[in-house]
Amino acid sequence: MNKLVNFIKQVNTLSSTLENYYYIYTSNNINQSDIKKLKELKCAIKTNITEDILTAYNEGVSRDDLYYIVNAQSDDEIRSIFGKCRYVVSDFYQLEKINSISKELIKKGFLESIAISFSLDNNSTFCKENLSKLSLALKNADAIAVRGVFFICNATTDNEYINYMKSAYETAKEIASTLPCKITFINFGSCIDSLSKASLKKSNSDLQYIQNTNLVSYLNTTSFYSRFLIS
Repeated sequence: MNKLVNFIKQVNTLSSTLENYYYIYTSNNINQSDIKKLKELKCAIKTNITEDILTAYNEGVSRDDLYYIVNAQSDDEIRSIFGKCRYVVSDFYQLEKINSISKELIKKGFLESIAISFSLDNNSTFCKENLSKLSLALKNADAIAVRGVFFICNATTDNEYINYMKSAYETAKEIASTLPCKITFINFGSCIDSLSKASLKKSNSDLQYIQNTNLVSYLNTTSFYSRFLIS
């Protein structure tokens, strides 16, 4: 099945099951027709391809719905989409690079809002073990503010998936209380497949998974007030 067609099918399935969630499509050489379909569904786009950001932005997609995964792109590539997306960084080198570029380009007195890729099991640079170090780095950064968290899901069993959303939510609150920034958007990554399957199968564990996901959404509306996204 075509990747976008499958994604749209998953979103339509989950829209009748989950409350107050948005969805992110991971793009690879996106075209205008794809963008139109995603805009109709009010879905965001995540990519590491510079041209995809430029194409989507020129088609009227808000920068708040465009997430650029920073990896080995050149500084010129990163500069070319400044102000057109939200950068997502996964280590301190990338954090410093985006801060440096933002310092060159942003208006005085403003901060560039970015997101971090975060591991729940300490398998990446940004994890609970390094929260204090990250907080210090952000206090020293003068052109950026972390507003979003992209959680990495490594769940493989039903029980791990059931607990993933609650664990990520609790960790997000810890991140928000530690970092000198207000967290305004959170991506629960690598779970759209499992959630859409759970929504259709409806075994006891599937129903618990869906229930926990909706519980986290409810808690968000009563205390955390962030935008929740699923990919």
